[in-house]
Amino acid sequence: MNYIEYIEKYYLPEKKANLKDLAYYRIYSIYKNHILSNSLFNNDMDSIKTIDIKNFMIERRNATYKKIENGYLINKNYSQSTLSKIFEFIKNSYSYALDDGIVSSNPCNDVNKKRFKSNVAKKRIIIYTNDEIKRIIQEIDTNNRLYSLNVYAIPILLFTGLRVGEILALRKSDIDLDAGVIYIKNALIYARSGSVRGFKVTTPKTQSSIRQVPISNNARKYILYLYYANDNDYLITTKNGNFLSDRNLSRTFSRLCKRIGVRYKGLHSLRHTFATNLILKGLDINIVSKILGHSKASMTLDVYTHILDDIVLQSFSGSTIDFLENYGVEGNRTPVQEPVHRTFSHRSQ
Repeated sequence: MNYIEYIEKYYLPEKKANLKDLAYYRIYSIYKNHILSNSLFNNDMDSIKTIDIKNFMIERRNATYKKIENGYLINKNYSQSTLSKIFEFIKNSYSYALDDGIVSSNPCNDVNKKRFKSNVAKKRIIIYTNDEIKRIIQEIDTNNRLYSLNVYAIPILLFTGLRVGEILALRKSDIDLDAGVIYIKNALIYARSGSVRGFKVTTPKTQSSIRQVPISNNARKYILYLYYANDNDYLITTKNGNFLSDRNLSRTFSRLCKRIGVRYKGLHSLRHTFATNLILKGLDINIVSKILGHSKASMTLDVYTHILDDIVLQSFSGSTIDFLENYGVEGNRTPVQEPVHRTFSHRSQ
């Protein structure tokens, strides 16, 4: 049987039936972007040999894609993570075909993955410094009218460590203000299926991502701003009550950083900043891991080990979950104790 035929007739339908939406769309994108258009996989499955898989993976290692960085269009090699996902897709699909009696062997079993080690160095975690965070928070507290109401998502991300997709799918009913807990149950994704595209709320891809996150005093203030700002079910929406895209939130944050002269490092770096400060304060790594939704504490250590070494050398000063307790400043919106009903502008969604 032709490899592409097997994938589309048997493998992908089974995966779609058994995986969370987010996990399925990720493996489908690997198939669509790296396998579907490659002539190797138009052949009969049993005719594809180990040497063919090796050569294909080496070709992927040396391949480039275009990306805009710092305003320039550049060619980049694929990361080790992407290469591993490509290889695992092929290997797993052959394992399924072997179980189904379609093939007699799995050509991936004898492939040495070291042969296609990525040319890209392991990506280093980037965080915002305490001085940069202070300036970001002061800008939001004093000049918030220059931005849409959703600018408050930025400090919430910073003080909770949520993923961007998690905060954009957060319902008000998932927030217990009395108990001081956020219940993470969903994530927002942009789904593509043929010609049908759109936002979709789905459950996280791993069980560990379904968790409880404590609401710090800093985060509470900004959650309250958004909680009582509208009658929508979701905490963060556009002015029309629709889902806010991560791209639009990123644009708002980028514009804010440019205005105050802070290097924009991306929304996800807010999560890294949160986690790094918790670890520096000495919070048990197992607790940090659970707050972040990592499946294992070893994963948390692996992600943050090198940056902690750098920070120690630079005598970086960390703090607690409320590590910026005194960074808020009196702005043109008074910190909320009771619900405040105001009319907000949405200049950029």
